[in-house]
Amino acid sequence: ALPACGKKEPAAVMEGILVYQHKSNYYLYTEGEGGQVYTLPAQAPVPEGELAVGQKVKVNYDGSVMEIAPPALGEIDSIDILGQAAEEEFQAALDHFNTEVKPWHLDGEGERP
Repeated sequence: ALPACGKKEPAAVMEGILVYQHKSNYYLYTEGEGGQVYTLPAQAPVPEGELAVGQKVKVNYDGSVMEIAPPALGEIDSIDILGQAAEEEFQAALDHFNTEVKPWHLDGEGERP
């Protein structure tokens, strides 16, 4: 068997909406099981375009998840930009993020502004 042009297939794929950027990380909201937020490094490989809050993306990664809060995806092969999320989708994802992750704690401030 010959490898298909030497390109390996990602072990896992996850789709979601980029809801927030803080320093060198993006926060990805995914639906299912009540919604989940994952951390992505801003320097992850993006073959076409640049990442921005509000985009729907597909993350191709090795399948591992680091158990930190919020969890971080393991080694990322690439991130594909699928387009802009609809306003209602983005707002629902952002509301979940603001409730579950509490961005006012990201800098260690402690209290919600």
